[in-house]
Amino acid sequence: MVAGMFGQLGYDVLRTRDAAGALRALDNGGTVNLVFSDIVMPGGMVGVALACQLRSRRPELPVVLTSGHPGTAFGELATIGLRVLAKPYGLDELRAALQQAVQLVDTRHMLSAKNRRASDMLQNGNSMANSCPRCNAPRATSLDRCNSTWGTRP
Repeated sequence: MVAGMFGQLGYDVLRTRDAAGALRALDNGGTVNLVFSDIVMPGGMVGVALACQLRSRRPELPVVLTSGHPGTAFGELATIGLRVLAKPYGLDELRAALQQAVQLVDTRHMLSAKNRRASDMLQNGNSMANSCPRCNAPRATSLDRCNSTWGTRP
């Protein structure tokens, strides 16, 4: 059902049985632009642990978790930058959650780049850094999303 919703939103879906399979797919160089996972999964690793592993390997990768358990600390997870979508949800809610996760990553990258540029200016006496500290994109596009890390929470 969820794979069908992703298809309606224009995504190609790569399904794995558990968190370890998701990490293997990522490590094998597959093209992964977003991860959507339940918090409760088979195989011993829960969705929050998967999200932490993903963040350490590919911090620019948007992650959305979902849960049907009312006791899940959605607000607490949001404070560490994880978007959690409560079940049941429809297509519009899924679309909004995915967009928010992408925007969160973009915002963090932008803030990290701004903070790094400010630090570079102070250290080097430069009026502006010449490139994005994360992806080396030219200054004119350095706030655009790149394919590298956005760092830790500002």
